[in-house]
Amino acid sequence: MPQSEPVERVTQIQRRPLARRFLRQYLFSTDHKTIGIQYGVTAMLFLLVGFGLVLVMRWALAYPGSPLPEWAQSWVGDKNLQSGALKPESYNQFGAMHGTIMVFLGIVPLAVGAFGNYLVPLMVGAPDMAFPRLNMASYWAFLAGGVVMLASFFLPLGAANSGWTAYPPLASLSPGSGQTYWLVGIVLLATSSLLGSINFITTIVQLRAKGLAWMRLPFFVWAQLVTAFLLLLAFPPLVAAGVLQLMDRVAGTSFFYPSGLFLGAEQLAVSGGGSPLLWQHLFWFLAHPEVYVLILPAMGIVAEIIANNTRKPLWGYRSMVFAALFLGFMSFIVWAHHMYLTDMGTSISAFFQATTLIISIPSVIVVSALVVSLWGGSIRFNTPMLFALAFLPMFGLGGLTGLPLALAASDIHLHDTLYVIGHFHYIVAPGTLFALFAGVYYWFPKLSGRRMSEWLGILHFVPSFVFMNGIFFPMLIQGMGGISRRLYDGGASYQHAQHLLGWNEFMSQSAWWLGLAQIPFLLNLAWSLVAGKRVAENPWGATTLEWSAPWPPIHGNFPAPPVVERGPYEYGVGGDAAAFSPQGLAPAPPPQPSAGLTPPQPSPRGGEGAISTPLPVHGEGSGEGEEPIPHTVTIRPDTGTTNPKLGIWLFLASEIMLFGALFSSYVLLRVNAGAEWGEHAARLNLPLATFNTAILITSSITMVYAWLQLLLKDLGRYRLYMGLTILLGLVFLVAKGFEYGEKFSHGLHPSESTFLAIYFTLTGLHGLHVLGGVLVNGFLLGPGSRLWTTAPARFTNRVEIAGVYWHFVDLVWIFLFPTLYLLG
Repeated sequence: MPQSEPVERVTQIQRRPLARRFLRQYLFSTDHKTIGIQYGVTAMLFLLVGFGLVLVMRWALAYPGSPLPEWAQSWVGDKNLQSGALKPESYNQFGAMHGTIMVFLGIVPLAVGAFGNYLVPLMVGAPDMAFPRLNMASYWAFLAGGVVMLASFFLPLGAANSGWTAYPPLASLSPGSGQTYWLVGIVLLATSSLLGSINFITTIVQLRAKGLAWMRLPFFVWAQLVTAFLLLLAFPPLVAAGVLQLMDRVAGTSFFYPSGLFLGAEQLAVSGGGSPLLWQHLFWFLAHPEVYVLILPAMGIVAEIIANNTRKPLWGYRSMVFAALFLGFMSFIVWAHHMYLTDMGTSISAFFQATTLIISIPSVIVVSALVVSLWGGSIRFNTPMLFALAFLPMFGLGGLTGLPLALAASDIHLHDTLYVIGHFHYIVAPGTLFALFAGVYYWFPKLSGRRMSEWLGILHFVPSFVFMNGIFFPMLIQGMGGISRRLYDGGASYQHAQHLLGWNEFMSQSAWWLGLAQIPFLLNLAWSLVAGKRVAENPWGATTLEWSAPWPPIHGNFPAPPVVERGPYEYGVGGDAAAFSPQGLAPAPPPQPSAGLTPPQPSPRGGEGAISTPLPVHGEGSGEGEEPIPHTVTIRPDTGTTNPKLGIWLFLASEIMLFGALFSSYVLLRVNAGAEWGEHAARLNLPLATFNTAILITSSITMVYAWLQLLLKDLGRYRLYMGLTILLGLVFLVAKGFEYGEKFSHGLHPSESTFLAIYFTLTGLHGLHVLGGVLVNGFLLGPGSRLWTTAPARFTNRVEIAGVYWHFVDLVWIFLFPTLYLLG
C-alpha cells in the first residue's frame, strides 16, 4: 500500500461530521469489541429491569394484599395496583416477563453476545468476526426484540401473563396483545441468536491463527463453540412454535386448540383438532438446550480464571473438551423430562430418565476437573477468583437438586413446585451470574486499561453469596413441602403450606438485600471506567492470546497475524509459579513513518509486542473492502472452504431444523385429524401445484447456468440466466397467490381446519423464502453486480452462495408438494 493512502484515509475520517463518526464508531459499528460492549451494557440494563420485577413480586409474596411502599407504587404504575397492592394479573405479567427478560434478554446476551463477541476473535487471533455486518445486525435484532418485549408493558392490558413458557391454550387465549408482542419479540431474539451463532462458528473454524490447533483452543472458546451450535439448532423449533401460536392468535387457527375446548361455560368457537402438547415438545426442545447455553459460557469463564489464578494448567483439559461436546449433543434428547405429567407412557419416560441421568456425567466431569485443578495450585484469591470459586458449589448444588427431577416418580411430587424454581435458579443465579461477575472483573482491564477495585469487589461478593443462598435454598424446602410455584399469595390460601409461609418474608428480605449488594458493583464499574488504577496490558500474567493484543485496541486486533506456539495454559513453567509462557505474541511490524502520520510507538503500558496506532477501529473509516476478513474469498487449506460457504451451510442447517419442526407438527396433527382433513386436502389445486413444481425445478437449472457464466467470464449471459431465475420465482409466487385467492373465494381459510392451517403456514413460510431469494437475486442482478468490475472472484462467490440458498428453497418445495398435495 502506498504510504500516502493511510494519511489520506485518516484525513478523510477527521473531516467527517462528528455525529456521523459517532454513529459509525459507537452505534452502528461492525467492530466486534464495540458490539460486545453494546451487548454487555444492554444486557445489564435488561438484568436490572428483570431483577426489579422480581423485587416487586417478592413484596406480594412476603406481605400478601399489603400496599407497596409509596416510592415503589410510582414505579409500578397505577394500572398494576389495587389499593396500593400488586394485582394478581400484574403479578402474572411480572413473573412471565421476569423469566423472559432474565434468560433471553439478560444472561444469554451477556454470556454469549458480550463475552463471546469481545473475546472469541481475540482468543483465536482473528482480526474480527467472520461476518462483521452480520454481527451488527445480530445486536440490533436483539435490541429490537427487547424493545418489543418491554413495550408490551405499556399496552392497555399489559404484557404477556402466561409464564415464560407460554403454554397454550392459556397463552393463546390470553387477552390483549401482550402475548402477541412476546411472540414477535421471541422471533426477533431467535433471529439475533441465529446470526450470532453462524458468526461464532465460522470465526472459530475459519479464522484461527496459525498454529492454533483444536486442542490449543482455550476452553472458553470450546464452550462458546458448543453454545453456538446449540443456539443454531435449538432455536428454530421455538420459532416454528412461535409462528404457530401467532397463527392461533391472529388468524384463528387451532394448532394448539383441541376439539371440544370450553372457555367458561361456552365452547370455544374454533375448528379444533390441535394439540397443546405440540407446543410443549417444540418449546422444551429449545428450552432445555437453553440451560446449557446459560451454563457452558459460564464454565468457560470459570476455567480461564481458575487456570490463571492457580498458576497451573487445567487438569483434564481434553476430558473437559470432550465432555462439553457430549453435553451439547445430549442436550437435544432430554427435553421430555419436563413433560412426565403428560402421560407419555412408561417406556418413553424411562428413555428420558436415562438420558437425563446420563447428561449429568459430562457436567460432573467439567466441575470435577475444575476442582482438581485447584489442588497444588498457588492460588490468588482476588475478586474474579472468589466469584469463580463460588460458582463451583453453587452450580454443584443446582445440579444435585436436579437429579430428583430426572426421575418420573419423584418429579410427580416436585413438578410445578418451588423446588423446581430453587433448582433452576441455583444453576443460573449463583451459578451462571457469579461466573459472569467473575468475567467482568477479570477482563475489565482488557476492555478499559484499568483494574476494578478489589475492596469494592469483595464488598460485592460476600453479601451476594450470602443473600443468593438466602433466596433460593428456602425454595427447595418449600417445594418439598408441596408449595406450588406461581402463587400470587405465596401459598397463604393453602392449609398445607401454613408452616412454611415464614420463609416467604425471609426470602423477600434476602432479595432486597441482594439488590443493595449490587450497588458496590455498579459504583465499582462506573468509578473504575474513569478513575480506576491503570495497569499493564497483561495484569494477570495470563497466557491466552487476547492478552497479547495491544492497548489501546487497534483495527484488526493485532499489529501482525499472531502465531501460536503452545497450548493455552502454560503456567508454572520450570516449576516457578510466577512464570508463564503466552500462547503466541504478535510481532510488531517495523515503523514506516510518513508525513503527517505518527509512526507506531511502544505502548505506554509496556506490553510486549504492543503498539499504538492511529488507524481507526473496524467500522470507522476502514470498511470491509479495504481490509477484508481472511478466507472471505480464498479457501482455508485445513477446512477446505471459505467463510461464506460455511456460513450458508450453517444457515441451512438452522432452516432444516425450522422446516423439520413444522413437518413434525404436520405429522402430529395428521395422526389425530378427523374427516375434514382429507376433505380439505382433496380440494387443493394439484395441476397448478405441479406446474409450480416444474417452475421451481427449472429455476434451479437457470440459477446454475447463471453461476457457470461467471466462471466463463461472461457477464452478459449471467444477467440473462439470473433474470430468468428471478422471473421464474415471480411466476411461482403469482401462481401461489392465485391458488390462495381461489381458496379464499370458496371460504377455505386457515381457521377452517388444522389441515388448512398447516397448509397455509407451510406454503406461506416457503413463499416468504422464495420472495427473499428473489430479492437477493435481484440485488445480484442489479446494483450488486458492480462488484464484478472490482472483485470478480468475490462476486462469483456471492452468486454461488445465493444459488445454494435457492436450491434449498426449491428442495423444501420438493418435500412440500407430495406431503400436502399427494399424501394430504
